[in-house]
Order: sequence, then C-alpha cells, then structure tokens
Amino acid sequence: MYLTVHATAGILIGSQTGNPLLAFTLSVFSHYILDAIPHDSIKGHRWHEKGNLIKKFALEASIDFCILLGFIVYLQEKDLLTLSGSIVAGIIGAIIIDFMWGGIKLFNLKGKLFSSFIALHEGAHSLIYKNQYIPLRYAVIVQLSTLVILLGVYLLIRM
Repeated sequence: MYLTVHATAGILIGSQTGNPLLAFTLSVFSHYILDAIPHDSIKGHRWHEKGNLIKKFALEASIDFCILLGFIVYLQEKDLLTLSGSIVAGIIGAIIIDFMWGGIKLFNLKGKLFSSFIALHEGAHSLIYKNQYIPLRYAVIVQLSTLVILLGVYLLIRM
C-alpha cells in the first residue's frame, strides 16, 4: 500500500488508542496486514525492472509523501483531524516500515538484521498473493477502496 493508505490506518488507530506507544505498535502491525492485501501493479513492476529502481522508489515515495502531507493538511483544515501524540505515533508507526525498507535498499545495507527485515517486509507482500501483480486499474481500485474504507471508519467513529 502507499504511504497515504498506511498513514490513514495509523490515524484511525491513533485516534482510538489514546496511547502513543500502543498506537505506534498497532500501526506497525497494521502495515504488514495492509501489505498482505494484493495491491502491486504489473505495470509498476515492469517499470521498476527497467532500471534505476532506487530512483523510481524515491520518486514514488516523494510524490506519495507530498500527497500524504496534503491529505493531513486538508483533514485539519476541514476540522476532521486534530493531531495528538497518539495520532502522530500511529502515522509514524504505519509508514516507518516503508522508510526503513527504502533506507536499507538505498544505502545497500548488509547484515542479518537488515536481511531479516527485508524478508519480513517482502514476505508480507506475498503472504496472500505470492508475488502476483495485478493490472494497474485494479491496483488503483484496491488502494483507493482501502483508503476510503479506513477514512470512512475514522470519520464514523469520530462523529
């Protein structure tokens, strides 16, 4: 899933726990659950295979992070989100896995700990769908549907 989807799960979790440590921990766990949902597109995979993988991931992460920041600002401007310690911890917990993964890949870090982390993260992606990629239109539908469901639950609970 993209950072925006993971962060929305973190917002939902953080808004319900009231405890930053618990929000962070549950949001890390939610990251792996969301990554188990088939969401990777074959078109994106083919684009990545053409080279400059790290630059492409950096580009995707930068765009996604800007969208995430805009999303958070929008929710705050509409009085739909008040950032608390628990919500911030939930957001960080939900997205930190992808930043750690990206850092390990970017800096080509080696060692058993890094290898184990990569295996866990990539294993979550293939838990249900065994590294199968889906057409881009379905990947977008899955990402947007998950985002709408998480945001909808957050807004319903918030009322």
